[in-house]
Amino acid sequence: MPVLRLLLLGLLAAVLGGAADPWVSLRPPMRRYGLQEGLPNGTVYAIQRDRVGRLWVATQDGVAHYDGRTWTPVNLPSSSTTRFVRTLVETPDGSWWFGTETDGLWRLKQGIWSNHSLKKDLPSDRVNTLLVVQDGPSWTLMVGTGGGGIATYREGTWSWEPSDAPAGRAWIWKFNWLPPMQGHGPRLAAAAKEGVFVLEEGRWVPFVDLPGLVGIDVNDLLAVPEPGGGHRIWASVWNLGLMVWNGTRWETHTPA
Repeated sequence: MPVLRLLLLGLLAAVLGGAADPWVSLRPPMRRYGLQEGLPNGTVYAIQRDRVGRLWVATQDGVAHYDGRTWTPVNLPSSSTTRFVRTLVETPDGSWWFGTETDGLWRLKQGIWSNHSLKKDLPSDRVNTLLVVQDGPSWTLMVGTGGGGIATYREGTWSWEPSDAPAGRAWIWKFNWLPPMQGHGPRLAAAAKEGVFVLEEGRWVPFVDLPGLVGIDVNDLLAVPEPGGGHRIWASVWNLGLMVWNGTRWETHTPA
């Protein structure tokens, strides 16, 4: 049946049914999940899906996963000094990693918890973002911290930028991929309070290909493909709204 006929039949059914707004019946159903439905807290910082299809969320008061019917809490160990979880990710080995506000990174593997923090392994106890980078059968966990730059975990070994490096004390918000530009191939980028850093030859360096971001608090980046080729780069910026690269300069979109 043509789409237009279905639309007209839907409108007619809504009108005959006495609906005040016939378009209401055509809107996708939305459901809100909160404390009563089983979430640990009403403020959700991150969402991930695991390999079996469950939805995992990180909140200010812990973690939970959803199987399509029920929310199940996942409690951090009693030794954790916080339940505030900002980010979470599953790695290919089946581990779940939880980045916290003040207690570093907690790992859950086969029911066993381990902690990675400023006491060992990490340059900061605040973890803002996590990203898994797959390289064939190997993988690397990227950890964006608050004030300690970026740490990496690969094959059981931790490393991070020295404190005197450009990104060594950076406050990292999000990771994202940038498309090829200025003679470079695709690069991993980190949006930070200090601007944007990119990973080049194993080192994090300031992103200067598109001038104007150094020293600006960038929360996130997104490269959107253009119909005629190329990409448009969007940046969400603290207190400045959205910025978009128009090919020659950054344009700012602020509240009216």
